[in-house]
Amino acid sequence: MLDFLSVNYELPPGPAGAIQAGRALTALRDRGWRFEALTATPDVELPGVRTHHVPDPGPSRLARRVERSPLRALAPWLIRPDRSVSWVEPALARARALVAERRPRFLVGYVMPYAAGLVGVRLAEETGLPLVIVLGDSPTCGDMHPVYPSRGHLRELRELEDRFVRQAAAVAYVSQVNADRVRDRQPEALRNRVHVVRRAASPAFRPASDPPVGEKTPVPDRVVIRYLGALGGWHHWWQRRPRLTRLRRAVEGLGSYRAASLDYRTHSPVHLGMAVRALTAERPEWAGRVTVQTFGGNAASPEIIRQVLRTAGVEDAVEVHPGVPAAEVGALAAGADLLFLCLPQRRDGGAGGIISAKTYEYLATDRPILAAVPRGENWNYLEGRPGVWLTEPDDVAGMQAAVEAVCEAKLTAGAPLRFDRSVLWPELSPEGRAGELAALFEQVCPGGPIARAAERPAATASPA
Repeated sequence: MLDFLSVNYELPPGPAGAIQAGRALTALRDRGWRFEALTATPDVELPGVRTHHVPDPGPSRLARRVERSPLRALAPWLIRPDRSVSWVEPALARARALVAERRPRFLVGYVMPYAAGLVGVRLAEETGLPLVIVLGDSPTCGDMHPVYPSRGHLRELRELEDRFVRQAAAVAYVSQVNADRVRDRQPEALRNRVHVVRRAASPAFRPASDPPVGEKTPVPDRVVIRYLGALGGWHHWWQRRPRLTRLRRAVEGLGSYRAASLDYRTHSPVHLGMAVRALTAERPEWAGRVTVQTFGGNAASPEIIRQVLRTAGVEDAVEVHPGVPAAEVGALAAGADLLFLCLPQRRDGGAGGIISAKTYEYLATDRPILAAVPRGENWNYLEGRPGVWLTEPDDVAGMQAAVEAVCEAKLTAGAPLRFDRSVLWPELSPEGRAGELAALFEQVCPGGPIARAAERPAATASPA
């Protein structure tokens, strides 16, 4: 008998959400939980976890043709709630067989994409097994999903999210702001089903006893500011034909519904580059000694990135590098003098519900952190943490003050800033987050590893 069957559309080596799910499952395995996973991911990289691969047949032929045609704006009307919906039926068939064969005590569905939640809900309805849904983000979070194909699409996703709460024994969010928003709209009897279990940081970000070597070693006479992750704001700074771009976006947006207004320009290093330029103009002795470096995917071509940096006048302050293997990211963090985090600004003044996974990984280091984030979840979580400067995403003066403090410490005093945040690691670690998830599982369906250990008869001493 299994403790639970986990339904995961994506698992490692998939995208960031898959990595987070794999990290949680590995830590649960190490705690003694017995489970298997159903997934659409072939060749899963999750040692010690038995997985069952069910291929996703993909959207219908008509939907695929529409996606490739000039009528691609109609695709969201044919494929709902997202492209993973085509996996639901084949996954459900395999899941039914696994439930009958392996007899799990409860079910777990990891969302996003939506398919795992849909499979979990239907399987729970059919079998009566308790269901826990672990959400990577809220389907109705304005920061993650500011624009919907129509108001009807938003209404459908809100109904789906509420269905998750109704059908599941527990729903876990990664954001307190989003959890509170969803909880507040539920009937009183269902509000205790909404919980918060945050993402974990990779152990690779913890300060190493041995300093990094090579190009990742901090340079003594320079200040290196690093952003580690993807950036998506480049196209909002510059377009080759601005009028045609605005017209195209207006046509593609016909009938759509905007749930939140975001300034995507702040999801780039441009404002930070401006802060560095202003600082070195005031402190010419630091000119050429302060560099912003980004490592990660970019939603723009190298040509557009160069044009944006040149137009903003920050091409000498900002270096944009491609992503690196996950195993190297921790060393890049250790080689930085300041870690930078940025999110799109909320133009509508609303509280941001999103929290970047980099938040936890940066906190696992001993490096100072500059977080240019809107008021809301990410701001709330970082406020009061040691070694963190918080600014609005477009606050160039605030960024300049943070960079100046780091430069004063290293370039003038010769004592780079370091902050002992080791007390946070039990909270940030995969083991700590797995403990929170395990506690939720025990609440939903008692009888897990701790209970089994307590039931084992105590060993008796052998006679002399």
